[in-house]
Amino acid sequence: GAFGTNQALLIDTSTDQIVKRLPVPMPHNSALSPDGHMAYVGSQQQGATAIVILDLTQRTQVGSIPLEKTPRGLTLSPDAKQLYVTVAGADAVQVVDLASQRVVGQIPVGASPHIVMMLPNGSAGLVVSQGPGTLEIFDPAHRTVSRTVRVGTNPHWLGVSSDGRAAFVTNEASQDAAVVDVASSTVTATVQVGNAPRKIVVQPGPV
Repeated sequence: GAFGTNQALLIDTSTDQIVKRLPVPMPHNSALSPDGHMAYVGSQQQGATAIVILDLTQRTQVGSIPLEKTPRGLTLSPDAKQLYVTVAGADAVQVVDLASQRVVGQIPVGASPHIVMMLPNGSAGLVVSQGPGTLEIFDPAHRTVSRTVRVGTNPHWLGVSSDGRAAFVTNEASQDAAVVDVASSTVTATVQVGNAPRKIVVQPGPV
């Protein structure tokens, strides 16, 4: 989504040109289906918070899933059957079934969860909880947290290596990034990165 425009922008990365602007009220974060055909965009429009569904092949909106609270982070399961969403004011990850387009459950986590991601093989999910400064690893099948890792102060964003072995968390208040070994649930390195780090992107390939 393009901040302040009420639009989702489709960009041709070969030309760096905008090829389509799709209306999405107050877009925040988004998730793409593995085949690249669908996009799910969090809409933070007051009184109409939702996940807006976009068909990228037809370049049009094809649906909307209402939410009771403002969406923050969202990610798809590798099989594209479920969407995992964090919302403001709820200490839980919401589980959305895409076939029925409704919230079917939740996974209790720490205070103020933000970005959520799935491991590439779908065996576990990861979410940063800003209140306690933790990365929580959850079991999507049983919808429970299995492990918790202290990563820093006010963690904001999360990236995962393409082999699923390492997670990288930016900590806005402690001004660093934590490298987490997922299998052992331990911080293997903390890197000072400067003032208030937020986003992070992990280049494809093993780490």
